[in-house]
Amino acid sequence: MSKRVHAFQEDALGDSDATALAERLRRGEVSGREVVEASIRRFESIDGSLHPLVLRDFEAALERGEKPSDQGPFAGVPSLIKDNQALAGFPTGFGSAAVVEARVAREDSVFVSHYLGLGFNNLGKSRLPEFGISCSTEPPGGPPVPNPWDTRYSAGGSSSGSAACVTSGGVPMAHGNDGGGSIRIPAACCGLVGLKTTRGRHPLSPESKRMPINILSEGVLTRSVRDTAVFWEHMEKRYRNPALAEIGRVEAPGRRLRIGVITTSVTANETDPEVVASIHQCARQLEAAGHTVFEKQLAIPRNFADDFILYYALLALFLSQIGTSAIAKVWDPDRLERFTTGLASHCKRNLLRLPGSLWRLRRCDRAYASLFEDCDVTLTPALSSPPSELGYLDPGQPYEAMIENLSTYANFTPLANAAGAPALSVPFGTSSQGLPIASHFFGKHGDERTLLELAFEIESLRPFARIQDN
Repeated sequence: MSKRVHAFQEDALGDSDATALAERLRRGEVSGREVVEASIRRFESIDGSLHPLVLRDFEAALERGEKPSDQGPFAGVPSLIKDNQALAGFPTGFGSAAVVEARVAREDSVFVSHYLGLGFNNLGKSRLPEFGISCSTEPPGGPPVPNPWDTRYSAGGSSSGSAACVTSGGVPMAHGNDGGGSIRIPAACCGLVGLKTTRGRHPLSPESKRMPINILSEGVLTRSVRDTAVFWEHMEKRYRNPALAEIGRVEAPGRRLRIGVITTSVTANETDPEVVASIHQCARQLEAAGHTVFEKQLAIPRNFADDFILYYALLALFLSQIGTSAIAKVWDPDRLERFTTGLASHCKRNLLRLPGSLWRLRRCDRAYASLFEDCDVTLTPALSSPPSELGYLDPGQPYEAMIENLSTYANFTPLANAAGAPALSVPFGTSSQGLPIASHFFGKHGDERTLLELAFEIESLRPFARIQDN
């Protein structure tokens, strides 16, 4: 039997998004301690079902809530950091059982420093699959992170814990990052807004700078478009890349656009009819609102998927080899998950192919840019089907089955990571099982503003379903 889980109630948090909650805190309608107390009670009510947190910092958060502050646009708003980013004074486990004893961070990562500088009161760290290399958190021998809309299904990933917390009401906004869809996929599964920004939109960590191709973007998962827009407006005030067009303040729909609709992925696997129907319904609604909408093809080489998998395999090989020196004080490679070791073995078997794969991936931004010769944005599914059942992406299954399931399911989002381009997942439809279905938009390099304006329009035309209303 399906089980819907949420913690929304009449308390200091209410059903406010982060922007509204910050305003209520500024006006003194609620106190910082009251909202933290409400978050803690909510976490206690959902933890046994959703298991979203790996680390709790509740007592310190309560103390921070006692101190009145008006620093930052989200001053006093409870939030979470995903457990693959350094948070000063705390370990970083990367979702891996091989990290027997994690190193304690001496300082915040570059992005976390900026994130907390916006005023958030961090309550802990959220769960993810091992090293964030899958899009579902289902660790062998441990509890999964299920979907709050129906706990038989996955919350997506890799920002699983953050998505589950925001959807179920534990916090109004949480940190996530996206190396192949890891913000947009859980947003799609859980009915949230998830923006992956252009490469270079935020300051890069030393680790990102050392990657052969930087596919990783930091960001947030939110319940409203304005929360995502306000977040990036103020992050841009902390770090502004002069090579990119300014996002600025986005508050409403923008100009009429040429929108290309694509429902066939780069792998050419069949997209679920419910998803296709939802995308076409979104297209019709946008056309009725005055946009020019037309079907087009995804003109990306078919070897893209194989190249991207091999690059992920290279990262898995690297991570599995450097554990003790760079990740953990005590490291046990025998506890690595089967999927991680399978990816590492795949890389070893295909080392001769690696230079060609990297060469093509570094140049895929050219093919990506050609998508926009006749349109301003493209509309695609975020996933090839509604959220997957738990077990479908069990990392303990044979590698060949896991990689087939993963590449069939999450075959739209990785293109933006390789190309370094912006992409946005926004709630739109609902499956026959009552699960969210998202519309997903690719944008031109540096044009997050257009994506956010379009998301505002979709939200106004079709208000997002709320888990507490069903």
